Amino acid sequence: MPTLGTCLENAPEIAVAFWLGILCSAVLIGRHNGFGVKDTLWAIAGQRTYDRSRAINIAIIATFLVPIALGLRVAVMCSPPA
Repeated sequence: MPTLGTCLENAPEIAVAFWLGILCSAVLIGRHNGFGVKDTLWAIAGQRTYDRSRAINIAIIATFLVPIALGLRVAVMCSPPA
């Protein structure tokens, strides 16, 4: 059974996975649409429309699913046995 310290050590990987997903999505959106940094940030924030591709859709979905899966793994590892 992991201790509370071990559980808290694994928690930051959820945020890291989320922000890496946002960064990858931003790079894909910027390159696919020919945006500069400012336009890419506006597109990520939902304030500018952009064309999507399969890679962009997969990156956006993975941005949410991977941190959710990591959070569930941490929750299962750290929950007391029933």
